[in-house]
Amino acid sequence: MESGEVLTLSGSGLKYFNGTLNNKGTIIYGSGGKLSLNINEGQTTVINNRPGGVFDVQGSFSFGGFETHYNTGTGGNCVFNNQGTFRRSVSTVNFGFPAAPSFTFLNSGVVEVFTGALYLDVADNTGSFSVASGAALSIAGELLQGTTIVGQGSVIVGSSLLIDGEISASSLLVQQGSNLAGTNTIHGPISWTGGTITGELNVGPGGVLTLSGSGLKYFKGTLNNEGTIIYGNIGKLSLNVNEGQTTVINNRPGGVFDVQGSFSFGAFDTHYNTGTGGNCVFNNEGNFRRSVSSANLGFPAALTFTFLNSGVIEVLTGALYLPSSTLLSPGNLFRFPLAADLTHGRLVLPGDVALSGSLQVVPPDQGVVPLGVEFPVVSFGSRAGTFSEILPAGYSIKYLPASLVVSRGATTSSEGENSIDLIATESDQFDLRFQGEPGRSYIIQVSDDLDSWIPIATNTPSGGFIQFRDPGLSSRDQRFYRLLSE
Repeated sequence: MESGEVLTLSGSGLKYFNGTLNNKGTIIYGSGGKLSLNINEGQTTVINNRPGGVFDVQGSFSFGGFETHYNTGTGGNCVFNNQGTFRRSVSTVNFGFPAAPSFTFLNSGVVEVFTGALYLDVADNTGSFSVASGAALSIAGELLQGTTIVGQGSVIVGSSLLIDGEISASSLLVQQGSNLAGTNTIHGPISWTGGTITGELNVGPGGVLTLSGSGLKYFKGTLNNEGTIIYGNIGKLSLNVNEGQTTVINNRPGGVFDVQGSFSFGAFDTHYNTGTGGNCVFNNEGNFRRSVSSANLGFPAALTFTFLNSGVIEVLTGALYLPSSTLLSPGNLFRFPLAADLTHGRLVLPGDVALSGSLQVVPPDQGVVPLGVEFPVVSFGSRAGTFSEILPAGYSIKYLPASLVVSRGATTSSEGENSIDLIATESDQFDLRFQGEPGRSYIIQVSDDLDSWIPIATNTPSGGFIQFRDPGLSSRDQRFYRLLSE
């Protein structure tokens, strides 16, 4: 068939073909009858849709298969080689190619899905796919470097899809029964509601991977994120560590991993394969965020789970429990949007932790944070070290034995380290605070010149914590304080 020529297949009669069909014009496969491609006695039947050629399937049937007219023979094969445009149009009935006998679909051209759903199993695809709104493409086989998928329709990963290289997709759905494998970078939105992903999956800049739905999401390999990953409200993510397998999630600089669900992170369920000697590693160099749900979020304790952080940990809601294997670095930034009613998010670091990096608080959207009001943000078993700074200016940290709180207008301090804090109040006064030893009496002395000291109060707090407001401070430009233990 040459350019400008048209071959129309119509009517209810069987169309039987044996040999090679080359098309540079237009072939319209209409709504009636079936096309039977002969592969008897090892026969190979080939359809070559050449560049410029259009093969338009408009009928409401499958492509010759699943019917007695298909001659399976012995060792035969059918090959559809699309270098032009393969189109599915008119009928809204699902359309697919036969699974038996062997049928090879090669695509280096364009596949267009205007209506219904098209089921394809492609080999070594380098071409493009266009799926119109309301239509669907279910794809299995192998996609190679440079493959593009455009359009507003649905693109579903089939029973086995291997992606090698970098592709661009307007949408991609991994669902129950789907298996996505390979070493690949996908630009565009990916929806993961169930099924399996193995190998190396790279979410590129601007890409979005959304985990949602109640289906189990099973992952084995390495997940690299430079875009956005949204871990939604239901369903579990199972990270495979069977037979010594190491599964890694790298949240790269610029990447956002936003956990919004009300569940623990993949563990505490029978789907978690602990195996022998396996390990899970979460390496956060971007922004790891806890948001939406107010439920506590934890990492598994049932197997080795290492959380490495040199990026931002942002806790918007609930409590985030990091594993005891958490390792922090000087590049850490912990961010907490504060809530006036103290319902803001908090971070729990179990066991011993070596603090480092910076702590940032975000004031409430409305209103001014009162001076001296303390906001609990971090708790721990025990700690070593301190944060290098607190942001923004005007806030301070108080280190307690098993937690820390932040407040506006105070001086950073560590209770239990014999330090005196002066906390500014809304009425332009100052509260003196000191953490001493429980049951011990302390004398508070005051001086205007550091030479003469006058006792103004004696305090024996049961818990060792002293808070005192000096009524004479407002009449002086400066005053000095010290505490003596009895």
